[in-house]
Amino acid sequence: MRSSTSGFFNLLPAWSRSARAAVAPHGAAPAPVTAELAARVAGSVRVTAVLAVLLVAGVAVLAAPVVRVVYSDPAFAEAAPLLRWMACGLGLAFLSGNFRFAFIAAGRPREDLLANGAGAAVAVATCLVFRSALAPAVMAAVFVTADAVTLASRGRAGGGLMRTSG
Repeated sequence: MRSSTSGFFNLLPAWSRSARAAVAPHGAAPAPVTAELAARVAGSVRVTAVLAVLLVAGVAVLAAPVVRVVYSDPAFAEAAPLLRWMACGLGLAFLSGNFRFAFIAAGRPREDLLANGAGAAVAVATCLVFRSALAPAVMAAVFVTADAVTLASRGRAGGGLMRTSG
């Protein structure tokens, strides 16, 4: 049975039912992931990866013309690279969302919290180090980097969400 790709909120109930047997009591070590949940997460990651790549590629190509049409003022041309950076962050966030909702479904919110903390720590530390020297493009890159750290942390901790232990 395949998961719907219409949104993570729609996936959460199905993933939670798939993980029901795998949820450990509060405070216990995480239980093994069910084959059904692993298959659902892996399928969703594949679909989301394709959609994220299409989104980022589309914005990369269309950013300048969209900014020109929406703002019709040459002074806003500098916004196109920022739009490209933000599309990268959005693509990473979409991918990362798979793991976030899988952690929730599997009763493992601590792992999601740690991944969010890692990304937030990168963003805060960078802002503290660079302070007022953060130009808009650099700030956009900081947020994309923080999203990448969150995704990498979730992916590392959540790799087991896409395979069973048996």
